[in-house]
Amino acid sequence: MSSLDPPIASGRTAEIFPWQNNCVLKLTRPEFPAHLADQEWFKSEAAWKLGAPAPRPVELVEIDGRRGVVFQYISGPNMLQEFERTPWKLDHFAKLLGRTHAQLHQLSAPAFPSLHDRIHWSLSPPNLLTDKQKTSILGLLEPLPDAATLCHADFHPLNILLADNGPMVIDWEGSLHGDPGGDVANTCLFFRTGFMTGSGLRGWLIGQIGRRFEKVYLSSYQRAHGPVYHLDEWLAIHAACQINEENRSKIPLLEQIIRCVIPSW
Repeated sequence: MSSLDPPIASGRTAEIFPWQNNCVLKLTRPEFPAHLADQEWFKSEAAWKLGAPAPRPVELVEIDGRRGVVFQYISGPNMLQEFERTPWKLDHFAKLLGRTHAQLHQLSAPAFPSLHDRIHWSLSPPNLLTDKQKTSILGLLEPLPDAATLCHADFHPLNILLADNGPMVIDWEGSLHGDPGGDVANTCLFFRTGFMTGSGLRGWLIGQIGRRFEKVYLSSYQRAHGPVYHLDEWLAIHAACQINEENRSKIPLLEQIIRCVIPSW
């Protein structure tokens, strides 16, 4: 690792390092399985070739037992950073987020894993849900469409880089194919849970920002793509998949979202 410069960014599963020829290296952390990098390479390359606004993947590498993907370097902050710097432009960023998401949903990726299968996988291990609750969620899922549409599955302002030539979407390792409404619901859930923190006046203000961001994003998306069907059902399904030890502080809010569809939850 001595050959690498200090990381310029880091996340839960990987670190980002500067790389030669105007590129960056996303290197999987040692405690995570190497196949995450292989997965990201395959999906990032496929999304880029489909025409998604994504950084071009250059090569798959291994350094000291850690696997990583070299990407074209994209200059620019992520959308959340830029919003924090210019909060009066909230509506502008929310509209841009909606239009960019609608653009992705013009693409088809039938070779990607299925959103339906991902939900089944998320609910299969032992977790904080009872068997009855899992059955209720799978009952909601069964009649919902499983389309071939490209779904990012983690689409939110932190994963949008504001480049000079337009927004670029990063972190494709979890992308899927499925119903666009399921992907939109994931983004809405990000705003409902990620902005509902704190207490008092500050907590209220952050909550209002999240609500406004979601409302304008959703309106912009629907103007560009059309109506979002089954949004409440998808919100309940994704909320149930997030009920785990890691999100224990959010469980009351997640359960509130589920009860809008399953009152007996």
